[in-house]
Order: sequence, then structure tokens, then C-alpha cells
Amino acid sequence: MGKKSGGSAPQPPDPALTAQLQTTSNKDTAREQATLNRINKYTPYGSLVNEYTGSPLVPFRQTVSLNRDEQANLDKERSLTNTLLTTGQKQLGRIDQTLATPPPEADLAARQRVEEAIMSRIQPQADRDREALRTQLINSGFDQNSEGYRRGFDEFNRAQNDARMQAVLAGGREQSRLFGLESTARMQPLQDLAALMGTSGGITNPQFGQNPQTPISPTNVAGPINAAYQGQLNAFNANQQNRSSTLGGLFGLGGSLGAAAITGGLFG
Repeated sequence: MGKKSGGSAPQPPDPALTAQLQTTSNKDTAREQATLNRINKYTPYGSLVNEYTGSPLVPFRQTVSLNRDEQANLDKERSLTNTLLTTGQKQLGRIDQTLATPPPEADLAARQRVEEAIMSRIQPQADRDREALRTQLINSGFDQNSEGYRRGFDEFNRAQNDARMQAVLAGGREQSRLFGLESTARMQPLQDLAALMGTSGGITNPQFGQNPQTPISPTNVAGPINAAYQGQLNAFNANQQNRSSTLGGLFGLGGSLGAAAITGGLFG
């Protein structure tokens, strides 16, 4: 028997190899895109430079550098910060002592001194006024036990009470003033520490804009491979169909010729 002809069907592409080729192409595209978008930047305050590290995991790194003046300011700020932290640590000791001391109480002695000082100034005049009123009432014919005499001294006593109340109020104001001074002195270490911790320098950090992005579309490796295979497979199938049609025609022609020969032998 003769050997069949017509060729063999094309082998389908290896999926693992196709995926590997596509992955390699994608990585190459990503690296190329990263290279295009890796731009060094320079400003009046500093620079941002991309450096090749040689490491396969992190091949590049970015380094930000301040210019000479800004770097000098940064060094001074760090030195100042260290000094402030040392001072703040000492201040904390003062705060501990302050918090361990009971809060100041109202100074009653100071209040009493103010009241006595005011009364000592107004009392002599009050005594003179009292004596003058008594003499006036008696000369006016009022007996010390009379209603008119009592009414006259009632008004005088109300005026004296008002004067004493003013002395009491003045003593209260002085007491409040001293309490405020003591409280302020107590809180001063805390305020000093807060001021120290809030101190900041004038360093200007360089600001870098966004990198312009240069997009690169990944190469479609799997598509052409599959398309080529599909084309070969279509060509093979078409060839097989043509071959089958040709063989069918030959077989049909051979059958007709054989039938004609037989018929001619029988009726010839």
C-alpha cells in the first residue's frame, strides 16, 4: 500500500512558552516606560536625582539633596532642636516640683491688711463726722432718745456701712490679684515648656512636580502566535478538504470507467 500524502496538522503553540514570551515582553515594556519617566529634578532649594543601584530587586533609588544654604539651615535647626530638648528635659523637673506643690490658697491675711488700711484712713474722718452730727442734733433740740435723733444717726450709720463694704470689696480684689499672680507663677514652667516645644525653624523643603508620564503599550506576543497557528490550521484544513474532493472525483471516475468496460464486454 502506498504512503498517504497531504502532510500533518500544525502543532498548537506551547501555552507555557507563549505565556513566558508575553511576560518577558511585558517586563521589557515596563522597564522601558520606567526609564522614560525617571527624570532628575532641580529647584533653587534642592534636587532629586535617580541613581542606579545595581540591585536586581531595587535597581534604582531617588536621592533628595538640599542646596548649600538650606542644608546649613537644616543643620542649625537640628542643633537648636537638640538644645531645646535638653532644656525641655530640665524644665520637666521644674514642672514636677510645681505639680507636687499644693495649689495656692486665697491670701486672707492680705485681704485683711487691705481692709484695715482703708478703714484706718476713713475711720478718723468718720469719728469726726459722727461727733459733728451729734452736736448738730443736740443743738437742734433733739434729745438722744428722740425719734429725730435716731433717724439722723441711722442715715449716718448706713453711709458708714457703705464705706466699710467698699473696704471689704477692695480687700477681695487684692486677694484675687495675688491669687492670680501665684497661679501664673505656678503655670509658668508649663508655658515655658510649651513655648520650647513649639519652636520651629525656617527650612524650606524643595517641592518637586509630578513626572510627565510617557505611556508605552505592551507588545501583544500571544496574539500573533495564536493567529499564526490558526492560519496554519485553516490552511491545513482547506488542503485536506481539497484532497478529499480530488480523491472522491478520481474514485467516481474510476467507477464509471469500470462499469462501461463491463457493459461493453457483455453486450459487445
